Amino acid sequence: MSSIFRVREVCDNSYEELKESYLWFSRRCGFKDINDANIGEFFTCNNTILKALKRHMTEDGIQELCTLMDCTGICCFTKELPSLDNKSHFPRNKDSICIEYHKETLENFFSNSHYAMADCFKEIVYADDILKLEQDGDYHILVSQDTDGSFYESVYALTKDEKALDKLMWMALTRISTRFSNQKESRIILGGRNIPSFDKDLKGYQVPIPPSAIKAIHIYPNTSADFIKRLKKTPRLEEKIKMVSE
Repeated sequence: MSSIFRVREVCDNSYEELKESYLWFSRRCGFKDINDANIGEFFTCNNTILKALKRHMTEDGIQELCTLMDCTGICCFTKELPSLDNKSHFPRNKDSICIEYHKETLENFFSNSHYAMADCFKEIVYADDILKLEQDGDYHILVSQDTDGSFYESVYALTKDEKALDKLMWMALTRISTRFSNQKESRIILGGRNIPSFDKDLKGYQVPIPPSAIKAIHIYPNTSADFIKRLKKTPRLEEKIKMVSE
């Protein structure tokens, strides 16, 4: 897959994102549906995990962990260019465009910059109840599933140290309700030492990316003529405009 896509609302913020060449990473407070980024609740509402955390951490430590995760930045992508029909499955879909990116360019940028991400795009797990994990007995939870079968790990092993806890945190940040499965989502996540700011009043972060990462701007029918005009008058963007007809 050489491309990755982002459905964006037709508005000043989306225009600036294209003009200045950056990605917007939303914090939990910036999500339209906070259950789409079930950060702290993944730990505090799951008795199995909470019990394991209390074995290794104080109440203040658990609260600090939840605060850290609430400061995490999430940038949502989709693996395919949405058709006119499928666009209805995305937030703010009535007046939106879709930005196509060179996937490899973004991967190289986030891998080789100070963010130093080993794997840029995180795969999504869709679940009916994002806070409820499949368990094998009282202390083992499902951590991965593929054609080879299901793999379970002990919650005590997953909470024993910082490296193990990272695995549990990624699980929390990549679980989404099955009602969003048509979005075919993938995410870039700024967590841990990569969080740009811990200012509680921020709703997200602007992360500059190489202008060459923007491959095309897909324009759907009924998109504001004024918005299209702004794109066409902006150097570097006019040549990237593509009209969506189906």
